[in-house]
Amino acid sequence: RLAVIDLISLELTSRTFRGTHGLFPKKIKSLVDYAAFQLCGLSPIYASLHCNAQKELLNRCNDNWKRLLRFLQAVEQSSDMVETSAGN
Repeated sequence: RLAVIDLISLELTSRTFRGTHGLFPKKIKSLVDYAAFQLCGLSPIYASLHCNAQKELLNRCNDNWKRLLRFLQAVEQSSDMVETSAGN
């Protein structure tokens, strides 16, 4: 998983080297957004949603892929099963 400092470093690097080369579609603002977009697509929760539900979820996150990724990671962490000493 990426830490916040990793995302900040990646953001600064992408701003420095991207310049005006137009490496990303206009909807994707930076390399960090693109990475968050890719990671969201790999999320089992996000992948299981219908296309309209995916768009609505992104809309609820103000079209911010990093925010959506943090939300998906929080949901995945909160739904992890905890094994008790009895093995349940």
